[in-house]
Amino acid sequence: MSGSFQKAPLVYVTANVRLVEIPELDEADERKLHHAMIRAGLTERRESVSHGFDLNQLHQAMNNPGQPGFKGAKEEVRWGFFGPDSNESLIVDRDNLEYRVTEYGKYENFIRRFSEILEGLKSIEILGYLDTNEITLTYCDAIIPVYGRELKEYFSNKASVLPLDFVSDHQQSDLFQTGQLQVTRVIAPNEKIAVHLEQLPFNSNGKPAKWLTGPVSEPDQRFSMKLQLRDEWLKDRPSGSYFGLLTTQASKIVKTKINALNVEEVFTSSHQVTKETFNEIINRSVCDEDWLYTEAY
Repeated sequence: MSGSFQKAPLVYVTANVRLVEIPELDEADERKLHHAMIRAGLTERRESVSHGFDLNQLHQAMNNPGQPGFKGAKEEVRWGFFGPDSNESLIVDRDNLEYRVTEYGKYENFIRRFSEILEGLKSIEILGYLDTNEITLTYCDAIIPVYGRELKEYFSNKASVLPLDFVSDHQQSDLFQTGQLQVTRVIAPNEKIAVHLEQLPFNSNGKPAKWLTGPVSEPDQRFSMKLQLRDEWLKDRPSGSYFGLLTTQASKIVKTKINALNVEEVFTSSHQVTKETFNEIINRSVCDEDWLYTEAY
């Protein structure tokens, strides 16, 4: 038997395939990429440009001042392809393909959709032959205390220490506090699970000031997505002074070609370990009640 939360706190899910560096696409391949995304239903194309340094070149320039070879800041371009409602997207940068959603039903539907999108990319010959390095599955949950509860009540005894408990004696006198806790477990030679918990204060209106931070933060507003938020988060004033952003992120080394990558198969163990980890962290008696857990037979 298995079940689900009818009022799940999940706000953001990503599946990432890290590659060797994607070579620069010519105009024809860029058009093919755009057309493949249109066929997949991701019809809106957005572009993000930033500037960074090649660390190897920078290191050589510092050790050999005056020598030619350092080209300074280089332009980094990312493409984002978004669905009509901005609740799903595919982000493409120089070494990553990342599928993002803010409306999540069942894992099977999510991973099947990602697989379908990647199949469209395989029509671009240069992408199909690229080597993969790692796959990562990430879940972000907004743990917002409601119905008069405190934030700590949503966590099991094994995970009861919130980041700000370390400075609890000073909470009354401080103007502002936020805290983070991160744990990484290597569970196999090629697989790990990371947990990131950020404790944040509500703003003056009793609402979260920001929703996505830490491992799931997006630096460019142009790539922002519409979040699916529960009614009580928007209409009612949550209880307590703080809420938690809980991110569970499973990664696995996968060495193959994009053409040979079986997405539904390689992400199976990552999904299982994120699910098990989340259930170990939360207080099931409280969460089952507040998030309306129902069994599926």
